[in-house]
Amino acid sequence: MIARSFNKFLQKQSRAIYLGLLIAVIAGLVGLTSLPSGIYPEVIFPRVVILVESGDMAAQLLLPAVTRPIEESVSKIPGFRQVRSQTMRGTVETSVLFSNETDVELALQQVRGRVGELRSTFPVGSNVTIERLMPSVFPVLSYNLIADNLALPQLNEIAMYKIRPRLLQVPGVAQIQIQSAESREFAVEVDPERLSVLHLSLAQVATAVQLTNQVSVVGRSAEDRQQALIMGTGELFSVDQLKQVVVTSRGGTPITLGQIANVHEGSNDVLTAFSGSGKRAVLVSVIKQPTGNLLEIARAVNEELPRIQAQLPVGVKIQPVYDLAQLVAASIENLRDAIAFGVVLIFIVIFVFLRDWRSTFIAAATIPATVCVTFGIMALGHQTLNLMSLGGLAVAIGLVIDDAIVMIEGVFHNIQSGLSSELATARAVEELSGPIISSTITTVVVFAPLGLLEGVVGQFFIAFCYTLTSSVVVSLFLSLTLTPVMCGKFLRVSKPKKVLEKSDPKIKPAWQMPDLGKAVGRMLTHPRYILGVCLIMLICVIPISGLLERGFMPDIDEGSFVIDYYAPSGTSLADTDQIALRMEDILAEIKEVQSWSRRTGSQLGIAASATSQGDILVKLKPLAQRQRSTQQVMSEVREKLDKRLPGVDLELIQILQDLINDLADSPAPIAIKIYGNDEQVLKELSESTGKILQDIHGVVDVNSHVRPSATERTIRVDPIEAGRFGMTVSDILTQIQAALLGQTPTSVREQEKLIPVRVRYTDAVRKRYSEDLEAMPIFNLQGNVMPLKGLASIESKPGSMEIRRENLARMSLITAHLEGRDLGSAMDEVQAKMAKLKMPPGYYLAYGGQWASQQSAFLNLGLVLALAVILVYLVLVVQFHSLLTPIPILVAIPLSLFGVLTGLAVTHTPLNISSFMGIILLVGLVVKNGIILLTKVEQYQDEGCPIDESVAKAVNDRLRPILMTTICTLLGLVPLAFGVGSGAELQKPLAIAVIAGLSLSTLITLIVTPTLYKLIQNFEANRAEKKAAAKASQRSASPRID
Repeated sequence: MIARSFNKFLQKQSRAIYLGLLIAVIAGLVGLTSLPSGIYPEVIFPRVVILVESGDMAAQLLLPAVTRPIEESVSKIPGFRQVRSQTMRGTVETSVLFSNETDVELALQQVRGRVGELRSTFPVGSNVTIERLMPSVFPVLSYNLIADNLALPQLNEIAMYKIRPRLLQVPGVAQIQIQSAESREFAVEVDPERLSVLHLSLAQVATAVQLTNQVSVVGRSAEDRQQALIMGTGELFSVDQLKQVVVTSRGGTPITLGQIANVHEGSNDVLTAFSGSGKRAVLVSVIKQPTGNLLEIARAVNEELPRIQAQLPVGVKIQPVYDLAQLVAASIENLRDAIAFGVVLIFIVIFVFLRDWRSTFIAAATIPATVCVTFGIMALGHQTLNLMSLGGLAVAIGLVIDDAIVMIEGVFHNIQSGLSSELATARAVEELSGPIISSTITTVVVFAPLGLLEGVVGQFFIAFCYTLTSSVVVSLFLSLTLTPVMCGKFLRVSKPKKVLEKSDPKIKPAWQMPDLGKAVGRMLTHPRYILGVCLIMLICVIPISGLLERGFMPDIDEGSFVIDYYAPSGTSLADTDQIALRMEDILAEIKEVQSWSRRTGSQLGIAASATSQGDILVKLKPLAQRQRSTQQVMSEVREKLDKRLPGVDLELIQILQDLINDLADSPAPIAIKIYGNDEQVLKELSESTGKILQDIHGVVDVNSHVRPSATERTIRVDPIEAGRFGMTVSDILTQIQAALLGQTPTSVREQEKLIPVRVRYTDAVRKRYSEDLEAMPIFNLQGNVMPLKGLASIESKPGSMEIRRENLARMSLITAHLEGRDLGSAMDEVQAKMAKLKMPPGYYLAYGGQWASQQSAFLNLGLVLALAVILVYLVLVVQFHSLLTPIPILVAIPLSLFGVLTGLAVTHTPLNISSFMGIILLVGLVVKNGIILLTKVEQYQDEGCPIDESVAKAVNDRLRPILMTTICTLLGLVPLAFGVGSGAELQKPLAIAVIAGLSLSTLITLIVTPTLYKLIQNFEANRAEKKAAAKASQRSASPRID
């Protein structure tokens, strides 16, 4: 009655329903235009990175002065989980991990506060950078600025003052990062012999420059009722003016800077090297705001660059290197095509089954309406268009039409019985509302436990489930409102069934299906055979699972990758640069390579690095212009580099994969951490581990992070001798630093630019003194000179280049990548061989990297799967008011695993996060058909039909909707299963798992579910008869009371 009244209400309010849906669709389309786009969801990582740069101070000195104080201080912050540090010459990188429940912004402020309290104890001149690590801090666009006719300092100024301001005006751009090896300076190169004659020190020269280049307000005056400032200035604007700076005077004659120094325009000391496609370059990178729309930002930047290019000097070129928006656009386009192709296939299936354009149109109307409304819900939920959210929508395409198909088929079935369209619709709503709601709820509830997932996996698939769940819920609402309204309004029968049968007995209506009920009825008489087959399938699950490859996240073909290279420790910048140039020559030989940019040296972003290491970002030609995949190109590059550059450690990885690894603190697929206190023992264990990994098939890019220690020259000042000379230890060390590195006492203003003035010895003198420190002259305040060897002793000794720690314990890290082998089997062999390595007392190892992330994710996904089954069972108990009736439906879940694993094995698809997610999704899907079938069986039983007849009739009645919904779901996933195009690889394992499992579960629903249902019904009937007989016997045995 309620359903009929509801349907009557719907028919009366049809115009309001159409209007409401139209408004929702328009709102969804408007919301679509506001959705930001990206390759992945904007993931929140509870991780803060602290980078402290302290010149060239030795790692042994930085450890107690910087590393340990930071580690101990941040470990007291609420929500702290883990701290890792990497200490090398001149740099300390500390990574602080907090719990997922921690407010990361608050934690960032607390870290800044804690480190701020320690800054006064850091070495003088230390530069501290503290950043919250998130995807938006990495560049999304990068360019090379190159020129044949300009030096790097001039290119750097063009980038800083002509390109950077223009690009910062683009909406959504947060930062423009300029990386240049050289920048302009005014160089004041002093001859120490002249200083010695004049009894001057380098510090006095620097002070003279600083005191001359002054601007200050010296007073105020009132003129014509207005107050005017009185300015005093000695500001310097040019080289000529710098030369006129008076340093001292002798006999009343001023001694100018030009008389004792070579003053000219120069550049800073080169600590890094940057190049683009074989030419020295300045790198320009665009970092977007967290909420910025990547596609809009890239479009606006690329539209602005030609206008900027037109205003640059002749010969200066902006060369594109990396554009993440291209991958995003291609991935979104591929998913869009997959959705469209799936929709076309679904339309064909509906028409083939129903052979009626009106019913096809009614069912098909659900898809665009659902998609548009889902976009609006995504906008309300502050979601983004990315591979995961659109992947969820692509997977949902085959599901959103299921409820509409069931409702339409129910209306057709009732029309077949001779009812009018209105009455047929009312009865269909009454009969099917409950099963439709229950079956949809089972699909939705399987995602409820996903809140238990942590890290990258949890946040990635929450975005996936958000769109999938939203679309399924919207489709449920439409199937209960829009679909009945349209059925009652438009569905008509051209010829009754009886007329068709009389005219030609061979002609069947469009909705007539084969009599499968008789076949199922015969199977019900042989339950042992059916159960035996089920048992065999369950047993086969174990050996088949052992054949599967095991991975973490699916690899996508990004069309770009990074080469991280590590020369032997202590290698000079010039030598490392030469090695990198040879690597560039090799890249130029690869026909698929389109462009690249290279960085060598220290100060490369928020990471500790040294002059002996760097990276190369390689961009390949578009997928349509190359025959090989990115992995295949990487394999050739790796082979050539290993062959031609022995002794250089390499790591090749796709850019986004590298980004995710950095964010998740999983440096590589394989990471082995060895803990202990002695540096030499750790070194030996690391080298042994590296050799073990190198002998394992498929393991490449083995990096033990143990390199020969660079030599350190220690100057130990004798405080007694220094005191006799009228100086302190600090005075002498400061003077040595100024002599070798120079001082920047002031800057010269040039319009909006500030050009540093560096006072130092000439390059030849600095080179001579760096090689012969003992001969360096030291000046005291009286202008007396003494060679350094009279004040200090100098010794050379090997130093520790890199010290790694985790939670205040020293460790060594060995990493490796994979080529042509899955993570699971590789780690099985790694663990087996590492078990044979004898560890000294007090030393132990742990496995990290992607393998550790995979193990944690699989454990959590297994828990999610178990909870999903429990939740589905609870829904079924509510639907059928029985604890036993849901069991025949649920048995499809473990049996469908046979289909899933077989499908994965046949297609050589690894069991990874994506395919595991398909198994969880399958839990909600395989029970839908069972609900629809058993609801009809119970309906016939309530009408008095025997169990066998009820099953046979229900199978015949529900065969068409079951086949239609199943085939539509499968065809909706087929485009994703082929995984063609950029980004399609992410959903491919999920699609294959669902297709294989759902195909088998349909047969299980039609055959095994009725068989178990009959056995349970017979069991309950026998138990009821025994209880009734027992009660009857008790009544007959009890004495009568007359």
